[in-house]
Amino acid sequence: MRVANATTINGLAGKVTDFLAGKGYDVVAPVNANSYLSATTIYYAPGFLYSADSLAEDLALSPASVAPYSSSVPLNLPEEDITVLAGPDLSILANG
Repeated sequence: MRVANATTINGLAGKVTDFLAGKGYDVVAPVNANSYLSATTIYYAPGFLYSADSLAEDLALSPASVAPYSSSVPLNLPEEDITVLAGPDLSILANG
């Protein structure tokens, strides 16, 4: 899994990565997304819907924040099984 910062909040992806690693998730190094989002989106590869839904629950996000990968994912990196594009709704993690 990878977390990408899709906000102007410095260090958000790193804080979310640390939070998820602390919950036992296998997370690679955080990155910055190519664009900003108004809310977090969790993208998943085929076969990872259940994991993405569980992740949304752990992040206190709506199931509507989960979506399959598509060509519109604003990230120029190889796909992980799951990619979290961290939006401002996760800013509480940047302060903790």
